[in-house]
Amino acid sequence: MEEKFKYLIELEKQSIEKLDGIWAVQLFFRNFPYYMQRANNRENDNYKHFDKVISENLPFPKNLPREVKSQFDAYQSQIWAMCIVYIEAILEDFFFSIFDYLETDYKIKPKKLPRQASFLQDELINTLDTNLGIKISIDETEKCQLVEMNATRHLWIHKGGKIDAKYLQNNYVKSWWSESGQRIPNVNELRILDEKYIKSNLFFSKKLIQKNIILIVNNI
Repeated sequence: MEEKFKYLIELEKQSIEKLDGIWAVQLFFRNFPYYMQRANNRENDNYKHFDKVISENLPFPKNLPREVKSQFDAYQSQIWAMCIVYIEAILEDFFFSIFDYLETDYKIKPKKLPRQASFLQDELINTLDTNLGIKISIDETEKCQLVEMNATRHLWIHKGGKIDAKYLQNNYVKSWWSESGQRIPNVNELRILDEKYIKSNLFFSKKLIQKNIILIVNNI
């Protein structure tokens, strides 16, 4: 492997490992309340399967008290929201590391680095054209997913997960919902977060990183 590729390959590896780590960490935090409930209810049959829930990631016991189930649901949603925060941070770090690498090693100055705002807002850089013919690529479909993910994170961090008009009026968000084939939610509905949504964004993020590493390696 040529020396000039080593940094890029290592950057890709580390970024993918960080994304994989998000899932492992969220499982720990998701299961933490089970440990606490189990400690307080050792003799209660409602909780006798908690060991399996923890080790095998099984669904909630059906006979959990309603107030306990509600608390766990809210807790899980907050964990999903934090997963999005970490996915955004990893992607931002990846792309800015690419920009810094090109500028330092190849004297290429990237255009329009939106460091003052969230990297995944509408100001997100679409492409980076350089005098070496290198193009860091985020197409329209990918941008829709990035912007929707950022908007969903904003709803959960700042709005308690409730959908507002700003979310629904965003053209990228509307395109994402249209492509997903799901029903577009209404204002004040809860933006549902689940395992499928997080896994989809983790998979998408890995593919985006891998695609751009290949583009850079092939053009340097």
